[in-house]
Amino acid sequence: MAFPDTVGEACRMLAENPGSQVIAGGTAITVVMKEGVFAPDLLINIRGLAENHSYVTENDKSIRIGALTPLRDVEQSRIVSEHLPVVVECLQEIAGVRVRNSATLGGHLAHADVHLDLPPVLAGYDADVIITDGEEERQVPIEEFMQGYYETDLADAELIKEIVISKPDSNTRGTYVKHRYFSEVDWPCVGVAAFAVANGDDVTNVRVLLNSVSHKPIFRLDNVNKTLNGSLSDDRIGQVAEDARRQVSPSDDLRGSAEYKERMAGVFTERALQQLQEAH
Repeated sequence: MAFPDTVGEACRMLAENPGSQVIAGGTAITVVMKEGVFAPDLLINIRGLAENHSYVTENDKSIRIGALTPLRDVEQSRIVSEHLPVVVECLQEIAGVRVRNSATLGGHLAHADVHLDLPPVLAGYDADVIITDGEEERQVPIEEFMQGYYETDLADAELIKEIVISKPDSNTRGTYVKHRYFSEVDWPCVGVAAFAVANGDDVTNVRVLLNSVSHKPIFRLDNVNKTLNGSLSDDRIGQVAEDARRQVSPSDDLRGSAEYKERMAGVFTERALQQLQEAH
């Protein structure tokens, strides 16, 4: 195991060791290593970098969260609670406190498992991922960053530096609901994040994003605003739920068959939109 002092050194190690893998909290990678999915030649431990990459900060326009920030710190952040309440709600339902104390935000996203809770919520808030190679940085929308099962937009010698989220409109409403098949700390069988901007009875910019229902960690439903047409009425919510059932393309796994997940996608999309209906 290698212990770089800086991001630049970590990126150079990645470039020089093609079979290497970054580790921070280790809550995800250790599991897949035990299962034989990963067998890295070298682990590069970035938890002890000299620079501070564990933070939650804000300015007038945006919120920044460092890649090495533990999920528990994000969950307990006043800034996140005030501006991104659905992130807090989502994190409180992920695994247990011990895991959230160890797992980092950057590691959580870089893992890119299709069952991850947080990516659809961050996509609902239009989050961007800041990526660095130790010298230059680039900014990528999280939906573009999450490319497939265990696949991200990270190049071989790049790391996540931070997540940036523009402060949402004060009339933004959101929720995250999920169905767990085995236990309260299990991965979701299906998870649904729903967001909208509500001005009285007028509802705009509605977006519905799911996990666990395709080959990508984030699945955005098509034509939601067209179907709702400014109203969260019961019949229109029902139509979006039916659209969700038809649009998703899940796979069979231990948490249910593809057919079962299709039904749950509809059920929990309806439930999420009903919660938005009650909130506005």
